[in-house]
Amino acid sequence: GTYYGTEVKGLVLNVTSFSRKFGVYGWYNGTATRKTLGDIADWTIPAVREEAVRVRGGGEPANFCSP
Repeated sequence: GTYYGTEVKGLVLNVTSFSRKFGVYGWYNGTATRKTLGDIADWTIPAVREEAVRVRGGGEPANFCSP
């Protein structure tokens, strides 16, 4: 399933029977877009929140923004 963060807009945790990965949902050129940030074992909660903010604020490779 997909679990949505409450402190950082667009931050999600995608869980399957094989993996648990953080990601960011946002908009790019009017299209809903997602970017995988990585496995939960590679991130702390504060670090993944910071990265999600960076990515949504214009970081590479996609310039995400709020709809």
